[in-house]
Amino acid sequence: MSNDPSPSSASWTEDAESYLRIAGGLCDVSRLKTKDGWYWQLAAWALAIISLGRLPRRLFLQDYASVLGPIQAYPGQWDEIPRPLIAHEVRHTRQFLFAGWFVPILGWVGKRSRVWAGVLPVAFVYMLFPLPMFFAWGRFRLELDADSYSWRVSLDRGWMTAESVQARARQLGEAISSWAYLKAWPRSWAIAACERCAENVIRDWQRRQVGDIPRR
Repeated sequence: MSNDPSPSSASWTEDAESYLRIAGGLCDVSRLKTKDGWYWQLAAWALAIISLGRLPRRLFLQDYASVLGPIQAYPGQWDEIPRPLIAHEVRHTRQFLFAGWFVPILGWVGKRSRVWAGVLPVAFVYMLFPLPMFFAWGRFRLELDADSYSWRVSLDRGWMTAESVQARARQLGEAISSWAYLKAWPRSWAIAACERCAENVIRDWQRRQVGDIPRR
């Protein structure tokens, strides 16, 4: 997921513990790292090649957060990490956890092995199902699931408003259908699905708000 941080000499790593508390409260196997490992460099090269240069290495490494199992990696030069983005990336870690159940033995001995066991199943669904580009339904659904989870958490915790969720839904649809996500899904379909999902999340949240009002 992308972010547009404001220029700053500070780094989120100076307050890494507070961000880890948020992530750990949503998924206890979460680990936060800077996005400077060799595997991120390799992924950046691969994506640049696959996209024929339309997804530059710099963009992937400096403007996007990424997840690998329990590791939620953010560019070290960001001055802060938006809380809704943390919830989005945590949801990806939870997707790895769920997928790990389908891996015999390794996925059944505990969370820390299960989250790593889920890497191959999630990678297959995210990158190849049913097609790597244009009709990558798995990538589209995993990203929409992560963002809709982020919307629910953010509305409940006051990190986002209903209006900002609606704006984010359209932004997500635009992003998923762009080269940033290797054109995972047709633009009009992606935007419509994201906006419809946002409406459902907002409606459910509003119902809960009404339910919290004491009856007289």
